[in-house]
This record gives sequence, C-alpha cells and structure tokens, in this order.
Amino acid sequence: MTRQLHLLTARTVAGLKDPGRYADGGNLYLRVSPTGAKRWTFLYTIGARKNRELGLGSAATVTLAEAREKATAARKLLVNGIDPKTEKREEEAAREIASVRFGDFADAYIKDHEAGWSNPKHIAQWRMTLSDSYCKKIRSRPIAEIQVDDVLAVLKQHGKSLSVQKINAAHHGILPLGAHRAVTGQRGYAEHERSGRK
Repeated sequence: MTRQLHLLTARTVAGLKDPGRYADGGNLYLRVSPTGAKRWTFLYTIGARKNRELGLGSAATVTLAEAREKATAARKLLVNGIDPKTEKREEEAAREIASVRFGDFADAYIKDHEAGWSNPKHIAQWRMTLSDSYCKKIRSRPIAEIQVDDVLAVLKQHGKSLSVQKINAAHHGILPLGAHRAVTGQRGYAEHERSGRK
C-alpha cells in the first residue's frame, strides 16, 4: 500500500492547538507541546536503530513546504543507508571546524598531539612550519577558505628552506586534502615548480 504524503496543510498547521503528534506522511510529523510550541520532526528506523528522531526546526521559522523538503532529503539519505541524524551532526561539526582560523586550529592540533611526540626536534619543526614564520598569510584565514593554491604559494615562497617533509601537517588533516595531494601525492611540489617555470 502506498504511503500517503502531504496530509497537512498550512492552515491546519496554524490551527492545531492540542498537544500531540500529527503526521504529514513520509515520516514527517508536527509535534505540538503542552505549551503550544510546534516543531517538525522526522521519525525513522535504520538498521537495528529503531525510533530515531531528527529535529527539523520550529514551525515558527520552518514552513510546511520547507519541512517537507528536509524530510525528502532525509528519506534520500536513508535509501543510501545513511543515518540522517548522524549526517546532520557531521555537517554541523564540519561547519564549526570550517569557521575556525587556520592558525588557531594548527596551534590546538600541536598542543593536543605533542605529548605523543618523543623527539623535541620534531615538535620544534611542527611549531616552526605552522607558525607566522612560514604560514603568516594563511594563519588568520578560516580553514574553509584555504585552497590548494594558497598552500602552494607558501611552499613556493619558502621553497629553499621549507621541504615537503616539514609540511607533514598535511598528512594529519590540517592542510586541505587537495593540498595534501598536491604536495605529497599525485603531483609533488617539485613538479608544480617545474610546471610553473614552463
């Protein structure tokens, strides 16, 4: 039997007062609290996880049409075996990290990991490589804004004193993935240098 969709209307949503859960179809529900507050929620099951609930926002700020769009996106994730709630958390975490400045993130990374580095010289190299001495142009910028060319510009500026090995921060996710590939993978720094001189 085909599940019905779009059971609610904007007028119905506005007029609901009694506490409870009201189905719109396709796992989308409107919850009305005892205080009269209304919020959208997506109820689903994935694998062995039953009665999972994904909040889609307050009905005061998210319209019925917008809630349906969010529910459709969540159903598409389920079809591909992806937990919508987990996906939402990962996206929120990625946005939070992306807004952090490169310098702050780099400093915090060193602080969190230096206890596991036994070689003092190794720690000093990390600090020097990611400090203003080499990365001044990118330290104040949000991580999300830093592109491969920005990292390559740092390498080219300090080409004689900054080796690829010293940019091993790329191996640990501090530098963008694309920069890591450009610096240490499919196309090394030396090749970029050669192509730049052609």
